Amino acid sequence: MFGKLLSIVIYSLVTVTFFSFSVIYIPLLVIFGPEKIIIVFRIYAWLLVRVGLNRLVVTNPPPSNKGPYLLLCNHQSFFDVLVLSEVLPYCFSAIAKKELLSFPVFGFIMKRLGIVTIDRSSGRDSIGGINMAVEKLRSGMPVFTFPEGTRTKDGKVAKFKRGSFKLALESQASIVPIGISGSYEAPRRIGTIKINFGQPIEYDEYKHLSDIELADLIRQKVIELSFQKKESNHGTV
Repeated sequence: MFGKLLSIVIYSLVTVTFFSFSVIYIPLLVIFGPEKIIIVFRIYAWLLVRVGLNRLVVTNPPPSNKGPYLLLCNHQSFFDVLVLSEVLPYCFSAIAKKELLSFPVFGFIMKRLGIVTIDRSSGRDSIGGINMAVEKLRSGMPVFTFPEGTRTKDGKVAKFKRGSFKLALESQASIVPIGISGSYEAPRRIGTIKINFGQPIEYDEYKHLSDIELADLIRQKVIELSFQKKESNHGTV
């Protein structure tokens, strides 16, 4: 009972803070663009994580330069993107499902930030989104995505989809595996979220692998970075 009540309180605090701060952030975003107000974006994310009653611990920091990198992370809750946004000192793009564009205010911010959206029910749209992400990486922009495709249902790292790794092989970008822990429990309790960045994996180190083999390799690294038990068998779809 207490957990459900706390969850309602946390979601309410995050929602109210999001819409309140958007009144300040959106005009600045429209006028100056995301690059010039990156510090405001990071403060925005910092505030949303803290009103969610969480403490953030960075176990291993992100790469100091912006790459370009393909940033791949496990997905535990809505706090994951906020945590990443707080920690990364540079602008990045992301790949997200198209349905998020319909969310009031959030969808507008996504468009202004240049987020690549994909309609998962349309193969042509998915290919177009991947091609757009390839161009962003080749232009020097880091791109972030959740290779699981959706949030975990049990806190464990789910199977990785192959699309992210086709993107890696086509763009030849360096891959940065990222592990998050504590985010799964965050909407239901007061606690600590940990984010742990792995070392960049250069194209020359993985170019001999298929997309399936690469997905298996990165998934195991993410599992280790998120402080979960390494698996002896792994399945990728």
